[in-house]
Order: sequence, then structure tokens, then C-alpha cells
Amino acid sequence: MKKGIIIRLYPTEEQAILINKSFGCARLIYNTLLDYANENKEYNRFKLQKLIKDFRVDKPFLNEVDKFALQNACKNLSDAFNNFFSKRSGVPRFKSKKNSKRTYQTNTTNNNIVLNEGTIKLPKLGLVKCSNNFKESNNKIVNVTVSQNLDGKYYASIIYETNVIPLPKTNKEIGIDLGTRKLITTNEGKIFNLPKSAFKQNNKCRCEQRKLSRRIKGSKRYEKQRIKLSKTFQKRNNIINDSLHKFSYQLIKENDVIYMEDLNVNQLLDIQENKKKKNKMIVSSLGKLSRFITYKAQMYDKQVHRVDRYYASSQICSRCKRSYKISDSKIYNCPYCGLVIDRDLNAAINIINQGKISFSI
Repeated sequence: MKKGIIIRLYPTEEQAILINKSFGCARLIYNTLLDYANENKEYNRFKLQKLIKDFRVDKPFLNEVDKFALQNACKNLSDAFNNFFSKRSGVPRFKSKKNSKRTYQTNTTNNNIVLNEGTIKLPKLGLVKCSNNFKESNNKIVNVTVSQNLDGKYYASIIYETNVIPLPKTNKEIGIDLGTRKLITTNEGKIFNLPKSAFKQNNKCRCEQRKLSRRIKGSKRYEKQRIKLSKTFQKRNNIINDSLHKFSYQLIKENDVIYMEDLNVNQLLDIQENKKKKNKMIVSSLGKLSRFITYKAQMYDKQVHRVDRYYASSQICSRCKRSYKISDSKIYNCPYCGLVIDRDLNAAINIINQGKISFSI
């Protein structure tokens, strides 16, 4: 299967200039082909890609960058049109120099991408210094996406083919309840929460954002504050992603079957009126956590079953199975059988019980 890893790049000044040119040329090809496609109603990827040869003749500076960066820009445009016609996304828009993500993709052919210890060989760039955290260098690299964050740092996202060894079976099943007060609550009573540093960094992001809003756009102080804000956001995201990866891997490693709710996170955000709870829900990244658990289960030959999102797991008593609509309380107190239990734990028990009934063979 294909896996990916992100490494930090440390290009020289000349390499950084060429990388920035590649970003601009890829954006230029995307916008030019989008304009042509809109005027001529031509959306076929390979017909659009043939036009790149003419563009390289008319604009010689396109020959300075990697040809795969231009071809993949055409591929991205074709994918955007396919998603639009399949009603999975909106109509493709032109990319802005200021607001669009700075990135380009290159493919592997004739050993043009080689990863060594501390360096990576990329087309047109040659050897680029990089962080040495890629341990599976013997696997076949499929493509590399070079990007630049808002804080000015360069990264390479490497997609490679590898054989994943399934995790040993534990013959255990677990039900989990996802929420903002407690990120993960299992039917066994285990609780997983994001570290406090994630919320501290989020508050710092809000503070830095307010400072940025008081700066004059285009000034040196604005640019300096923008970089500071970007670094704070990046640090917050790194803490959240690291925690979510650890939590999801631990759940997959210790259990063979995981039952969870089929959450619609966007709907939950829309109906949430409390700004403080809404902000905490955004930081918790419930949708991302759900995706992490799902793809790790597929990778390591485990199973994930989703209980119907309209199943009232928080309102049903896990002992007597009778429903009782409770307020926004931390404790579930059943008026019928007298059960007093943590609300999230009660929901996790109901989820695993309902999951076993719904997905039993």
C-alpha cells in the first residue's frame, strides 16, 4: 500500500529561488488552462496537457522548472473539474498569488528522486538538505510534493509504496464516545484528552490574530506579525496531530473491532451556539480523529463500525435501556432504575451494545 511522510527541507538560496519559481509556474499553468477550459469547454486532461508544450515555447522561463510540476498542475485542474461534475465540490477557481497554497508535485522516473541520509535528490534542484526522519528508504517513492508554509519553512511530502505488517490480533472489542468535554471515552472507562498545551496555543493564536488585525496590511510590522501568527498556528496543529495519531494508534493496537458514532461534525458546529464550546470543538478535531482511526484500521487489518448518528446513545440508560432526555450534565442519573454514571461512559457502553446488535453476523 501507499504511505506518506513529511520531512523538513533546508534549501540553499539558489534552490529556494527555483522552488519559488516552480510554485509560480505551476500556478500559471493551472490558471491558464482553467481560462482555456472555460472558453473552449474542453475538460479532458490529456488534451489540456498537450497545450503545455506551446506554453513552454511562448514562455521560455517555464523550461527552468520541473516538467512534472506543470503536468501535475494540469492533473489537479482535471481532478477539480471531475469533482465539480460529480457534485463533490464547487466550480474550479483561479489561484491567487497571495492566498493560494504554495506547492508543486513531482513524480519518480528514471531514478530522478533519491533519498539519502540527510539529503534528498529532486529534479532540477539536485541534492537538498532535509531532516533525517525517513526510516524506510528502501521502499519505492511514487511522488514528492514540495510546499512552503506561511511561516516560510519548506517541506516535502513523500508518498511511497511499502508492505504493511498487520498488527497482532487481541480478540477485543471496544466502544468509544467522541466529544469535546472528554475527547475519547471508552466503554472500559478509559479517557483520552488533548494536552492542555494545545488549548494554551489556541488561546495564543487568538491573541496573535487580534494583534495582526491592528496592523496596517502591507507594512513590515504586518508581515512580521503574520509570520509570528503562522508559527503559533503550526505549533498548535503539531501538538493536536501528534496527540490524535498516538490516541488512534493505541486504540487500533489494543482492539480488533471499534464501534463509534457516525458523527456529522459540520452539523454539530452549525447547531452549536456557545462560542466557547464551538471553539473547543474545532480544536478537538473530531472529524480528523475519526479519519485517523478509520485509515489506521484499514492499514493494520482491524475493523471500525459506525453506529447510526441518530442513535440517542447519551439519553438511553445502559442498564435498563429506557430513554430519558437529560440536560447538558456530566452525570447521567436514570429516574427508572436509579443508575448514576458518567454521561460519556454511559454513551460508550450503549454504542458498543448497539454496535454488536447492528453488525453481528
